[in-house]
Amino acid sequence: MIVAMKFPIVSFAIILTLSLGALNAVHADSATWNLNPVDNDWNHPANWTPATVPDGRDDVATFDISNQTSVLVARSVVLDSLVFDAGASAFTITCKARPERGANLSFTGAGVTNNSAINQTFVTQVVEGVIGLGSISFFNDATAGNLTTIVNSSGPTGFSFGGITSFFDSSTAGDATIINEGSPALGQSGRLEFRDSTSAGNSFILNHGGTDAVTGGGETDFYDSSTADHVTAICNGGEADGAGGGVINFWSNSNAADGNFTINGGAGTKSFGGAVSFFADNTSVANAFFTINGGTAPNANGGSVSFRGERGMYDGALTANGGTNGGFGGIIYFAGQFQARRTPVEVHGNGALDISGQSRSPFGHPGARIGSLAGDGLVFMGGVIFEVGRNNLDTTFSGTMQDGGADGGTGASFVKIGKGTLALSGANTYTGGTTVTAGALVIDNTTDSGTGTGAVQVNQGTLAGSGTISGAVTLGTADGLGAFLAPGKGASEATTLTIQSALTFKSDGICTCTVNTRRAEADQVIANGVTINGGAQFRLVAVGNKTLTPGTVFTAISNTSSDPIAGTFANLPDESTFTVGPNSYQVTYEGGDGNDLTLTVVP
Repeated sequence: MIVAMKFPIVSFAIILTLSLGALNAVHADSATWNLNPVDNDWNHPANWTPATVPDGRDDVATFDISNQTSVLVARSVVLDSLVFDAGASAFTITCKARPERGANLSFTGAGVTNNSAINQTFVTQVVEGVIGLGSISFFNDATAGNLTTIVNSSGPTGFSFGGITSFFDSSTAGDATIINEGSPALGQSGRLEFRDSTSAGNSFILNHGGTDAVTGGGETDFYDSSTADHVTAICNGGEADGAGGGVINFWSNSNAADGNFTINGGAGTKSFGGAVSFFADNTSVANAFFTINGGTAPNANGGSVSFRGERGMYDGALTANGGTNGGFGGIIYFAGQFQARRTPVEVHGNGALDISGQSRSPFGHPGARIGSLAGDGLVFMGGVIFEVGRNNLDTTFSGTMQDGGADGGTGASFVKIGKGTLALSGANTYTGGTTVTAGALVIDNTTDSGTGTGAVQVNQGTLAGSGTISGAVTLGTADGLGAFLAPGKGASEATTLTIQSALTFKSDGICTCTVNTRRAEADQVIANGVTINGGAQFRLVAVGNKTLTPGTVFTAISNTSSDPIAGTFANLPDESTFTVGPNSYQVTYEGGDGNDLTLTVVP
């Protein structure tokens, strides 16, 4: 993605402004902004009572009712705190860097306290052509307060910096609203950063997209051990054709905690979506919620969230939505050894989950793990193992799972775990096979194969559905706790599952067939060759209690191969008779066209 260049924010600029503020503190004291100031200049003593300029580490600047509510900070100021009294006017305090110096408003004590019950606004801004900072900084335990809006303005043309707000030490954004503007041309976007052990608190952060071609959006960065805490954050996509989107980056040991993130797609033709990225091995996602939306203009890119490194996501949720008006869908991207073991994931429309960048974990698992999968979107599996189901939810996925993705790869395989039921109703094309270890995998596709092209192995749990499976299917492992083939899962409606290759029952494999006696219908399995090993079991489940007409024939297994069924179920000998409810059935493995397992109702 091409966006406007991001200039590094140098630490000595902050240190310098603090030093200047400390020198001025000798002549400063706490004061209250006047009802009728002579102008809007913070540094004019006549604007304060007493007639001094608050600019010291112990100083408190107080604002009440005033006829001048637009206040300009044109050089660096240090405060303990800034207080808006109950009934104060609505102020806008602007830190504007000038050609000869930066303008930084720093808080080293309590920070901002708003008792006014109305919103108070701070703005960081840079004059055109200035290589300096218009900024606000919070240190120690300072807070940005509540009913406070901070606008970090974009830099004007001439490659100037945008405004920046920074949190250091253990300071917090509190309940503030912080807006980072997107770049309009060659200037830089507004920026927000959290360092050390700082917290975004319960703040609301909005990163706008770029407003001109080849420009970037507003930016928020979490460094060191900072946390997003309970933030609500929005990253908008580029607003103009080809513009970049707003971004949030997590570095070092930072974490998303319980944040709620919305990442929107581009709004201009061929624009870029907003993005949230986790770059370092030690970054953590914790319990955050992410909604990633698609582009809303022709060929506009969707929003994206990228997870890299070894850490994982514990709960929370991930949802990628499709684009509209010809836009591309949102993207969830896993790389490295990232895991989301209990996280529900939804992908819709042309939204996508891409796990092709996964690598082998130190625990030997060469793939990605999520809690559950739902939606009708796209999953790109590369050539790795994709494990789904740990959160035990019942979900349906009607989209497409396939090899490939941003990092390429073939031979991907799918593993269903957990107690829940996953229904696959799309045509999947992954090539590495399918394994069921618990719960139920229901195949309900109407075209092609619901399990890709590879073999299906059911170690434990249930394989069911009315769809089609192209690969060979094996029930059980010969030493497991039971693997079930039950097309209808005991439902009253008769279900037929089609297997285009061979079907094998190991000794712990169990075939379950449901007969609806009211409709005289039964489940059926169609397979191209059937092998039944010694010890495998057959179960007939009757729905209703109606007596069937003698001579009624049910085909439990239709063998499309010319070869006979090899073996018999241990509890269902050939030519035997058994009774379920008011009906008795005679068994034959030579029924139908001569090699099917049929059950005939007998008197």
